[in-house]
Order: sequence, then structure tokens, then C-alpha cells
Amino acid sequence: MNQSKRDARVELLRIFGILMILGYHNMQVDWVLEGTYRFSIDYVTGFFSDCVPMFFMILGFYLFRNTSYQKLLVKTIKKIIFPTLLLFAAYFYLYDWIINGQSLKESIAHPLDDYVYIVRNLLMLRSPYTYTNHTWYLFLYVAVIALFPVMKSFVDYLDQDVRREKIFLVSTLALFAVNDFFDNEFLSFSFITTGGVVPALIMVIWGHILYRHRDLFIRKGFALLGQVGFLLANLVRTFIVYHRIAPDGTWHTSIKAWYSCFGLICPTLLIILAFNLINNEKDSKINDAICKIASINLPMYLLHQICLDYLTASGFRQISAGFAYSHFSEGIANFAVVAIDTFVSFILTFLLVFAVLGVKKLISYIIPVRHKTCNNQKSGQ
Repeated sequence: MNQSKRDARVELLRIFGILMILGYHNMQVDWVLEGTYRFSIDYVTGFFSDCVPMFFMILGFYLFRNTSYQKLLVKTIKKIIFPTLLLFAAYFYLYDWIINGQSLKESIAHPLDDYVYIVRNLLMLRSPYTYTNHTWYLFLYVAVIALFPVMKSFVDYLDQDVRREKIFLVSTLALFAVNDFFDNEFLSFSFITTGGVVPALIMVIWGHILYRHRDLFIRKGFALLGQVGFLLANLVRTFIVYHRIAPDGTWHTSIKAWYSCFGLICPTLLIILAFNLINNEKDSKINDAICKIASINLPMYLLHQICLDYLTASGFRQISAGFAYSHFSEGIANFAVVAIDTFVSFILTFLLVFAVLGVKKLISYIIPVRHKTCNNQKSGQ
């Protein structure tokens, strides 16, 4: 495969990531089981719990190839911050019209207090509304990029000696495990930017080290190792949750959070799996298709939540649940309804992204034409 092309193995991981996000967010809606513990359901949720750590590791694959901090900041503003702000604006003015059935005029009209609330939350590096809470990852992403110079110096130090990299991997895994043992009361990691930047930085550096030494785990039999290891790791995590159930049937543990030690272990196993599933040296239609689908993973991440909300508001979830529970036993139906909703939300988000990109392409086509026509008119005068 030409080196200028994307690495299809990495792109496959991006597709894994967006499917995990859709699955996890669908489960949050479909499985309302407060005060009830079900081992099988908790085990399956583990499959989708590590999407954010995996995306941070993928970021580490290429991040430290950058040599210009200024260019990196400009790229981040253009590719991440600007699209996210556009998303916030679209949600702010159009969400109630699309989802809640308000008139367009009512949806667009907002009091001054709403604008103040948005600005205050953005300055605090938080999502401005509850229905864009999924963007917390992007706030952490920007924080990681802002700290790039410090992180780059540390990574350059680690790269000088493999032993330093091994010490870093083992010590940070142990640190996360100790924090898990104390239910996150030791380090108090969180989803907000100030509480999440440290584990995010660690995961980015893990990604850098793993990708730098990727040839070590591209071997015969390692695809099976990655797959079986991932299933077993999630089984261990589920048993830990099971043994921490309170007498009243509720449970609380940070072991399922993105910043747990399993947030390092499980994505690593998925990386091993993906890098042994695909031969990146061969040009193939499958590799090309993987790269094309993965190229829109950011807009899919940005837009997926409104598609999930639409499935709820339109009554589709009730239809899929009715179908699943009328055709299957309860245990199978629990998983069938999530599989159906995840598949449909993927297709719906995919189509929405292509519609948005189509409008963007149309605008970029029209504006230069008008500009050229204007120049031609001036030159003719």
C-alpha cells in the first residue's frame, strides 16, 4: 500500500470506535434498569465502554509527528473547534424544531439568559447544553493539543530508551489500577476537562508507544489473542462490578469508567486485533472502503446524538422494542433491540453526514464560481 494512503488498520479502529459510541449511547436509552443488576447486560456494556480511550490512543499514533505547534493549533481550530461550534449553533437554534415539534420561529428565538448560559459553559470548557454532552471528549481533545509542547518533550525523553517506555506503561497501568481499587477516590478522575486531562494524556502516550512498536504484535495468532483477551478482560471487569453490588441491589464503581485500568487494557487488545485483521501492505477494495467510511468518523461523532434523539422522538424505539420482545425471549430481545437501534442510528447518522457534506461541497462550489464571475466582470470593465 502506498505510504501516502491512510493506514487501513487504524481506520478500522476508528470504525470500531464510532460503533462502540453508538452502541453505548443506545444502551443508555434502551436499557433503563435502575436498581436492577443483570450480569449478562453488564458484560455486554463493557464491549462499548472503551471507545474514548481508544480514540485517545489513536490520536497518539500520529500526534507526535507534528513539528510545528502553531500549525497543529490552526489545524485543531479548523478541524475540531470550528465544526463543534457550528454544531452548538445548530443545536441551539434548530433542536427544538427538529426534535420537540416547536415552530422554527420558536426554536430560533432565545432570551438573553440562554446566550449568557452558553458563553459561561464554554468558558468553563463544558458542553453548553445537556443534549450535546457527548462533546465532552472534544473539550479534552483540545486540552491535550494545548499541552502538546510539554507532552512532546516527555515523549521524546521516553523514545530515547525502550526501558523508559516499559516503565511508563507499567507504572501508569498500576496507577490506574490503584485508583480503581479506591473507586476513583484516590485521583478523582472525571469526564470534565480539568478532571480528565491527566488520563487522556496518559492514553495518548500509550497510543504513541503502541503504534511505534506495532510490528511486535503483528504476528500469527495475535488476532485470536486480541479477540479472546478482550472478551476475558471484560469478563473480569464484569465480575468486579458484580462483587461490588450493595445490599440494596445498587452498585457504584469506577471500573466501568473510561479512565479505569481497563480503559488501557481493552483498547490495547482491540488494537492488537485490528492490526492483525488487515494486511495494510495490499491495495484492496476492502481497505479502501474502510478508509472512506472512517474518514467521516468526526462528523458522525458530532451528529450522532441528534439522530439518537430523533429515533426516540419519532417513536422508532418503541417499534423496535415491540418487534424484539414479540419475537424473542426477554434475554435475546434485550440485545436485539440495541443491535437494531445501533444499526439504524449508524445508517441514519451516515446519511445525515453525507447530506451535510453535500451541502458544504455545494456551497464551496458556488462561492468560487461567484467570486470568479465577479473578477471576470471587473477585468472586463
